[in-house]
Amino acid sequence: MIVWTPDLLKAPPYTSHCWAEVDDSFVFTRIGINDAKDALEEKYSGFFSDCRFQILFEIGLNGLASGFLRDAVVSFTASLERYYEFFILCHTFQNGSNAEYFKKFWRLVSNQSERQYGAFLALASLGTTDFPLLLTETEVSFRNRVVHKGVFPSKADTHSYALSVLRVITSGLEGLLAESVDAVNKAIDTEISERKPQRQLISLSINPFLRIERRDFSLWRDQMDEHIQRLGQRHGGGIIWPN
Repeated sequence: MIVWTPDLLKAPPYTSHCWAEVDDSFVFTRIGINDAKDALEEKYSGFFSDCRFQILFEIGLNGLASGFLRDAVVSFTASLERYYEFFILCHTFQNGSNAEYFKKFWRLVSNQSERQYGAFLALASLGTTDFPLLLTETEVSFRNRVVHKGVFPSKADTHSYALSVLRVITSGLEGLLAESVDAVNKAIDTEISERKPQRQLISLSINPFLRIERRDFSLWRDQMDEHIQRLGQRHGGGIIWPN
């Protein structure tokens, strides 16, 4: 049996240079268990091959499953913001531009989430008769109270917020995939290539619940609840990789 476990501590000799080079890299342990013999451990360096909005949403689900509700809301919010970035990157390719053009644009808005949201809203709204699905004013107020005012949310409210974020992201992904699968693939490749260091590292997916695919939202909703239940059964706190 082979077990992969991450080493999230930035401690030498395995992780110091790895984290310094790229913030998405990590060190994990390969444990080989053969019958009753002692486990043999090997250290490997790797990097995540999932999009940031997928990773952040998975962290939020782990927080929801293990009771870290405020952390979950923050992670879901960050996931949504990184989805906005991914959406804009997809449209950059769809409109015939390239990754270098996107970098120049993103430098203008990278430190201002309001501008990022405005760019997303403009791209998602113009040239279509269907207004994009967004968070409601009530959901935005809930997010601001938790993130900025230190309110501790209930599990029910956190679960409802997670579903709302999921609905916004999956609705947008469905539209992106309907318009141009090629642009979506280019955006994925661009994000992953940006974090991949020059030296050879192993690519590893966390097998996130939130996948880039078209699916009826009722299935997303039901499967999210099943996923949270499995996470809750498997650990009482922290994150288990891969799922």
